[in-house]
Amino acid sequence: MSLKETMPLDYVGWARRANACWIVHHDLGRNAASYIDHLEQGDRPRLISSCRNAYRMVWRRDSMEDPKPWFYSGLFSLVTASEAEKFLANHWLTQIATATSMETSGVFQMNVSGITLEKIRRIQKTMAKLPGQDQGSMSHLVEALP
Repeated sequence: MSLKETMPLDYVGWARRANACWIVHHDLGRNAASYIDHLEQGDRPRLISSCRNAYRMVWRRDSMEDPKPWFYSGLFSLVTASEAEKFLANHWLTQIATATSMETSGVFQMNVSGITLEKIRRIQKTMAKLPGQDQGSMSHLVEALP
């Protein structure tokens, strides 16, 4: 192997390590680990894509921003509605950042600061640009934010 060659990144291992090292609220770390385990048991391709999205989101944020909202939005970017109910029940920011238009009805009536709304907009715009994402799937959310 030449010095220029690198081993492909193990996105799942990277996501597990990143999740394990952060202090987060309301059992988000435990729920994320359970979500990874859930996908590993039943949908390995979606697991790899979700972990790759988490990696890409962290590296696409501004370097001065907290990586956690970006990481968790990427990790849960392919979550189904039933999985969101199970794994994101107490995590409103990640729910909003990863929700579809049907799931967001009434969610924007929450008392959310302008700074937080701007962060959600940036996260959603970045997620919409991830490879394999439907480019128009999140535009309604970004536009719906006050």
